[in-house]
Amino acid sequence: MTKPFKILLSSVSCFIFLFVTLLSATTVSAAANDMKNAKVSEEIAIFLDGQFLISKQKAYTFEKIKNSGAYVPVKLLSKIKNVNVVYGQTISVKSPKGTYEINKTNSLVYEGTTYVTFKKFLSVSGLSGEYLPKPNAIFLWSHPDGKAKTDAIINNSNTAPSHLRSYLGDKVFVYKGNQTGWITEVKSAGYGITDVQITLNNGKVINESILDDYAPDSFCLYAHYLLVTTNLSGQNYWANKNTLPSSNPLYHLEKVYFTSVKIKDQNIVITAKRASGKMVSFKLPISEGLTERLETGFYTKDPKKVFPKWPSSIWQKITQQKVSIGMTREQVILSWGYPDDSNSYTSSYSDMDQWIYGDTYLHFYDGVLGSWSDY
Repeated sequence: MTKPFKILLSSVSCFIFLFVTLLSATTVSAAANDMKNAKVSEEIAIFLDGQFLISKQKAYTFEKIKNSGAYVPVKLLSKIKNVNVVYGQTISVKSPKGTYEINKTNSLVYEGTTYVTFKKFLSVSGLSGEYLPKPNAIFLWSHPDGKAKTDAIINNSNTAPSHLRSYLGDKVFVYKGNQTGWITEVKSAGYGITDVQITLNNGKVINESILDDYAPDSFCLYAHYLLVTTNLSGQNYWANKNTLPSSNPLYHLEKVYFTSVKIKDQNIVITAKRASGKMVSFKLPISEGLTERLETGFYTKDPKKVFPKWPSSIWQKITQQKVSIGMTREQVILSWGYPDDSNSYTSSYSDMDQWIYGDTYLHFYDGVLGSWSDY
């Protein structure tokens, strides 16, 4: 049988473009190349002396350019104490380390903002720092106490499981309040729990906990949010009524065309067009992972085309979620879904499988439904 779709979230950064609008710098001419069509990485969080910098400008890596490391917006220099930036035909930066010029030879422009390499940023700012791709963050410090706070953030993250450690520095979408923020601290709380601190764009700090063996149920990575809300619409799907909420208005294996997919108040809100042309809207609660309800609730291929040789009488029973003697295991799965439990028996004459659905027991002999009983 065809299986519900699986979204390859881990590869999302390979094909999602950045949708954030950055503030324009006044000196577009200061850079060597305008990177308006460039592909960039996910935004890189920046910490200064152990504090997350809230700014519309973020750092990135740019694909297919000579210096492939992190690039930092020049405008962030104005947030650093004792650093003065003057814009003109070139950008003049005066810091305790001296006076420097940012020009076409040592910078680039993306979305109207001028960027320099992380190495150049350190040299003109007089700061110390390091870029850690995992976690996805740049750490800057101006004094020993700032270095100590930086080390504490990194060391705390190292106490968490490896698959949660990388959340540090990531941009996230928080379901409650439909807010965007950044993971600014990750640390183990013991007993299989990891605590995370999220700094929202408005500066408010909230704390969440994650069970180590599960996906977060209160937020998702912002890249995943974009993937769901931008890439799942404009496609045909076939409803799997066995796993959708009982309140869902769709029929079993009904074909629908998603016209809109949004995330709001811990629900995936879908507007779809039925084969009749009528529109229908419904919600899928987000519980164990952002896309689990979508992955199990819909097929991405028409099951009738996957099994073209099945007779129409069988398809009629399947769409009505009925079973009958003589159906194969694949046909029963499409009709009723996977069983709650199962047992197998082998004899010299045949193989028998017992599938349990609540109080109903189905018995398959050599892969064909031969009998059932209700208890």
